Amino acid sequence: MNEKTLIKKITLSAISVILIYFFTTLISIPMPLGSGYLNLGDSVIFLFSIILGPLFGPLSAILGSILADLTNGYALFVPFTIIAKGLESLLVSVIYHRLKKYKFIALIIGSLIMILVYLLSYYLLYGSASLISSLFDLIQAIINIPLGLIYLKIYHYYKRQHHPY
Repeated sequence: MNEKTLIKKITLSAISVILIYFFTTLISIPMPLGSGYLNLGDSVIFLFSIILGPLFGPLSAILGSILADLTNGYALFVPFTIIAKGLESLLVSVIYHRLKKYKFIALIIGSLIMILVYLLSYYLLYGSASLISSLFDLIQAIINIPLGLIYLKIYHYYKRQHHPY
């Protein structure tokens, strides 16, 4: 990676951390029993995972999501967030760039991994509340996948029209 590309990736990573944090905290609906919160952060994670690739994408996803957990009062979830958002972002990035058709499957697989990691966290922390909380994560994925696809369409349109990133 040349110096100019590295500077662009670092700059976009900083922007993505801020946007992930913003979209995660902008609409933050607490789940039952204090086991996390429903948010729109994953839609931005999808976008920047694809733009930034399998190294900078997951780092940005992890940092933005951890900041949101800390400021929203969910510090207990930080270790799980590192795994959930890191794996989600990594899988979205790798799968999206390898698929020729049906690239949306990458967002579905990333979301399923996020749901499974948080399901484990809810079980370890709250026991029986895990299934109820995971239902909220499923709702979050159902909302964020179409939003992420919209952001990607806008990004690809903009990229073709204006900037050869």
